[in-house]
Amino acid sequence: MVLALLAIELLFLHQLYVGQKGNPQNQGKIWFWACASVWFFTAFRSFTTGNDTYGYILSFENIKQISWHEVFHTIEYRDPFFVYFVKLCTIILRSSQVYLAFTAFLSYIGVFILFREKAKFPVLALFFYVTLTNFLFNITGIRQAIAMSMCMLAVSFMCKKKLLPFCLFVLLGMVFHHSAAIFFPVYYIGKLQVNQKWLALYIIGLGVSIVLFENILGYANALLRYDYGVEEVDSGKIFLFILLAIEIISYLYKEKWLPSDSNREMFIIMTVCLALWVCRLFSRVAERPSFYFLSVVPIMWTNTLGLVKDTQKKNIYLILSIMISLLLFLKRISSFSYHFTWQG
Repeated sequence: MVLALLAIELLFLHQLYVGQKGNPQNQGKIWFWACASVWFFTAFRSFTTGNDTYGYILSFENIKQISWHEVFHTIEYRDPFFVYFVKLCTIILRSSQVYLAFTAFLSYIGVFILFREKAKFPVLALFFYVTLTNFLFNITGIRQAIAMSMCMLAVSFMCKKKLLPFCLFVLLGMVFHHSAAIFFPVYYIGKLQVNQKWLALYIIGLGVSIVLFENILGYANALLRYDYGVEEVDSGKIFLFILLAIEIISYLYKEKWLPSDSNREMFIIMTVCLALWVCRLFSRVAERPSFYFLSVVPIMWTNTLGLVKDTQKKNIYLILSIMISLLLFLKRISSFSYHFTWQG
């Protein structure tokens, strides 16, 4: 339950951040501390924390023992460039703990930069990132976590209408995990206009996707190299409801955020995430791809809150969303065994 302390700390830091309005230097210090806290919990987790951490550490130690010739010519990997990256880390970093700290930094750098640039309340957005979205995944994963971070850097350039850097960062994400390729269409999807015609086409497209889901699933498995089938998925319905509520409330305030291209782009990316979570009701193959789009949800939600002029309504939205996200987070971490590296 130590992770609950991080969530509470971020709420406290958010209050400090808002209280320093008009003092960007102090806000910068608070933001740095918030980011450092999230990074710290990921960088200094024990090797037994999370399902995949120990496997990554074991792989790091094994790759340390083999030569570059064996890396290039003997061993076959799904994402070979990631293995080259790990081999380089074994030479430069040497320590597996330092390796965890460095990969944790790479896993968050894109999120931190995008939140700082695009979120009206970045510390509050970071709170929702921790409690609602990808934080627990980053604690156990490395490859896709870094790929997702690179895609968030790509979003930053998408908002600046810079196609080449966008593509380069998505390609960099693919170096770490091949599934980052699904992010390429985002640059053009983000240019769509949000209106009633768009909403009708979105609903129709989602319906068609559900009807043809088995065919789409086959293509998705081939692209992402998964082997999932149509299945009954028990978990995820609560989060889908939360995501749908955020989507609907944000849409209701669209006239206020439509003049901002970046908010429109965040909203459209969020709708892609919602569609993937609807598909997740039928197969887990949609879960991992959805993580690429999930990190923009805290940005869009906090920006929407900032546009609500009715103070009473804003407070209701804020308090309810904090309470619900905290309860969901507590439920998730109740079955998640977290230890710091010095705890074994």
